[in-house]
Amino acid sequence: MHILAQAQSSTDRESNARQDGEDRHERPLFQKILNRDPWTIYTHKALVRAGHEAALAIRRDDPAKLVHIQTTRTDLAMVKKAVQKVSRFAHHRFLRLLDVLHHQSTCYLVWEPAEFALDRVLISRCRIQEDELGQIIRPVRIIEGIKFLCDNGLFLPGKDLAQEHIVITPDGRVKLYGVERCRPINPADINAASLRLADLRDIMDQLMRRNGADYCWSDNALDFATHLGENYSVGHLERLLQHPLLRCEAGDGSLKLLVNLVNKTAYHRVVFCPLRWDK
Repeated sequence: MHILAQAQSSTDRESNARQDGEDRHERPLFQKILNRDPWTIYTHKALVRAGHEAALAIRRDDPAKLVHIQTTRTDLAMVKKAVQKVSRFAHHRFLRLLDVLHHQSTCYLVWEPAEFALDRVLISRCRIQEDELGQIIRPVRIIEGIKFLCDNGLFLPGKDLAQEHIVITPDGRVKLYGVERCRPINPADINAASLRLADLRDIMDQLMRRNGADYCWSDNALDFATHLGENYSVGHLERLLQHPLLRCEAGDGSLKLLVNLVNKTAYHRVVFCPLRWDK
């Protein structure tokens, strides 16, 4: 009995630790924007695009730590509002904003690195396994993230959800990006369009077509695609989240192999920096 109690206690501690790790991204992240030259902290290596154009950089005191640094000359007051929005609506399914620096009329938003946007998967030559399809659609958790924003009266703007708002991290996690650009929405205006369900249906169709017309998808995959195209009604997102296709046994990080294959088969827009940029 004592051994069972210890095992249960250990399980509870692990569960609490995971929850703490998730909850800490739902608390405010910033007290202030630091006035400091970012290149005294980071070394700029290349320009990349993964949901946003950013500098791929490493910390000078720890070269193993990669970050993406987004540069903007937007008015400082507007940047502060955007940062406050990211902090207020931080969620473990969204790309994390790690730091914000201001130097010589320019703001630098330091993000956790993303390997590429989902559109790179769509143009790669990779065939998609059914468990990966479920992992892409849920763990992002694209639908969970959209529902979280919806519950807080926000929606994601933009024309291309796969290019602008869905990224995959180096460790195989799928996340939403662009919370700072979210716009308010009245509950009466929430529908399939504002929830981007048609965009998700299009993304799923494109992923499924990667495997060719002769590939046989399961009834669950085909049924889920049909439900994505249904007219929106109250409880629609909750029903989607309970669909069998999204009950993936594989956890976050299970897309590492896909990340590796996409990196080998898709073109990435990378601009290498002159050596003089490495201070």
